[in-house]
Amino acid sequence: MTFPRKLRENRKTGGGSAYDISERRRARQTTGFGRSSQPHRKRSGPEIALRMRLKELAAARVRYGYRRLHILLRREGLTALAFADQSVTA
Repeated sequence: MTFPRKLRENRKTGGGSAYDISERRRARQTTGFGRSSQPHRKRSGPEIALRMRLKELAAARVRYGYRRLHILLRREGLTALAFADQSVTA
């Protein structure tokens, strides 16, 4: 495998990364473990209530598409932007 020169130099010296490789990725490289052996870290956002309501609406109105469901959510005052505002102010 060929590496760019800066990355190759940093690997030799063990210094900081020129390309900001994460600590987990660097640890995997040094130990030789593959990515598939590492557990996946789930990232759940603050919009869990929004997702739950969207699933409820989709189950009740099976034939509606995402655009129509979005309109229904907007009428209820639930939007992703509203949840983003809450997470910033909280």
